[in-house]
Amino acid sequence: MDDREPPGDVRGLASLQWAHRAALEGGVVVASLIVVLVLAVAFALAGRVEQGGLSLRVLLWITCAVVCWPVCHAVAAVILYLTRSLPPVAIAVVAACGTFFFTLFCTAVGYTAYGMFYPARAEAVPLLAMYVNVTLLTVVASAFLHFVVCQMASRRAAPEEGAPPEGRDAAPVVSAATAPAGDHASWFFERLPSELGRDLVCLSVSGHYLEVVTSEGSCLVLLPLSDAVKALGEQGMQVHRSHWVAHRHVVGMMRRGHRTLLQVTGEREVPVSRSRVAEVRQAMCRYGE
Repeated sequence: MDDREPPGDVRGLASLQWAHRAALEGGVVVASLIVVLVLAVAFALAGRVEQGGLSLRVLLWITCAVVCWPVCHAVAAVILYLTRSLPPVAIAVVAACGTFFFTLFCTAVGYTAYGMFYPARAEAVPLLAMYVNVTLLTVVASAFLHFVVCQMASRRAAPEEGAPPEGRDAAPVVSAATAPAGDHASWFFERLPSELGRDLVCLSVSGHYLEVVTSEGSCLVLLPLSDAVKALGEQGMQVHRSHWVAHRHVVGMMRRGHRTLLQVTGEREVPVSRSRVAEVRQAMCRYGE
């Protein structure tokens, strides 16, 4: 599932299913480190006078940040990757639990570092206060990371008007007008390159475009899925708000986690909306006979 394309309407929590792609990008990693260091300095500046000189407090918090940040960032990225097939709410819950796991690890590091920087007061270190401070820092840094990667996933799923979807610029792009009422399949096929033929496999919304897959290849058409479904009639069925499949190319249906998928010719997997599962099963029985 890691090679899936975002469906073109990724927003809010839904973007968590694609956020893992951005978590380890260079710009995100650098930004995450900078935020953690800035927060560490801010907590050092907010420290009490009796905790020692400012330079020592800054060095203490920066040391803790440098030690904790690589582990926390890496684990956060792994969590996003391993949970990418779960419902968005479940991903958010697991990510939140991961953040509080970081808090325990970071508190242990801070407790140890405090004893090293203030050996005379090592036994009197305020553990609860340190836990609260570390929790604030960890939660803020984690919230920033997840916000950034979700924004990147959302932006990539919604390309600019008239621009081909990201990663698909090698495919032919065909512009098409809206289908007139009462038209038929020939209107649709006239918009495709002749070398693709008429043996449709599936259609998928890709940003502002419609990816048309035939047994001979694929292309992108600037066309609403609703118009294509209307023109193609009984040749296939719409199984998702962003996907249509041809009856003759459906190989089987399967479950993966909480998702229902159709296997079609060419080893492609097409998601099925929960509200359409029963309808799709009936159609498979009818056309499979």
